[in-house]
Amino acid sequence: RLNGESPDKSQLDGADAVRAAIGDFFALGVDGGLIRAGGKVIAFSMGDRLTPDMYLVHIEKAFGDIQGAYAAINQEFAAHNCADYLYINREDDSGQPGLRKAKLSYRPAYQVEKYAAKYFG
Repeated sequence: RLNGESPDKSQLDGADAVRAAIGDFFALGVDGGLIRAGGKVIAFSMGDRLTPDMYLVHIEKAFGDIQGAYAAINQEFAAHNCADYLYINREDDSGQPGLRKAKLSYRPAYQVEKYAAKYFG
């Protein structure tokens, strides 16, 4: 449960995708990082090179009720994995207002419009 609310389908699908990525971590060949407090993982991130000048952060998760956990994993993961890149692509905000606000706070150099395509065949 997130903030006492039942997760919706997209959140459940996202959780399944994160579990799959963790299970296939080595096969995927991605970079990862985590932060522990009191022996427990409180935040983690995964990503890899997208282009010669852009690093793509695929997953970033933290306990929202732990003050500063998201900021810490963001800062530390970038410092350890993204120093040689001009851009860090933080992927889609899924239209979630809180996530969008957080991502815009990093003052992105640019944003790419997202489109959906449907096949009617």
